[in-house]
Amino acid sequence: MLNKKNIGSYIYFFVLIGCLVGSLLFLIIKIKSGMKILDLDLQEYPISSLLNLSEEKLFFYILEKRVGQIILFIALASLCSYSVAAFTYCFCSGFCYGIVLCEQIVQYGINGLFFGLSCFFPHYLIYIFVIYFLLKLEEGKHHYTNKKAYSVIFRNFFLLFLLMVAIGWEIIYQKKLLKIIFDFM
Repeated sequence: MLNKKNIGSYIYFFVLIGCLVGSLLFLIIKIKSGMKILDLDLQEYPISSLLNLSEEKLFFYILEKRVGQIILFIALASLCSYSVAAFTYCFCSGFCYGIVLCEQIVQYGINGLFFGLSCFFPHYLIYIFVIYFLLKLEEGKHHYTNKKAYSVIFRNFFLLFLLMVAIGWEIIYQKKLLKIIFDFM
């Protein structure tokens, strides 16, 4: 069982390691082939072309990606321990972040750093927070066996609400934020 005081450190560690591995993989592919990483069909749309999508297409694109991530996370948590699922999710998030951030820096120079950071801010912070909170609850449930049903339901609805806020931010405001930064570059 994890030490509850170190859960945040473990989460950041897995995100950081994933980011480093993603960045290294990107650089290896870039050096070996000279091909843009986004040309390898890791994403349906290159990030800069997301700015030109209609609101409706962007809505369904983001919703499809996030619901798919949630379903995969739940399936992984059902097959193995929650800790393994949480840290795998954090590693994969960091991995994707490393690839995108590195691609943006290579493509746009130092301005790409700001654009890459804005691709994941603030909605990914909320996703990581939800994983952190769920992990603390999962680890703590061994200590509290007589929890009332309504408090468990409230926590689950609260976390679902946070996920919806993150998805809503990404759908409504992310495109506007990215356009501002892209125009500034």
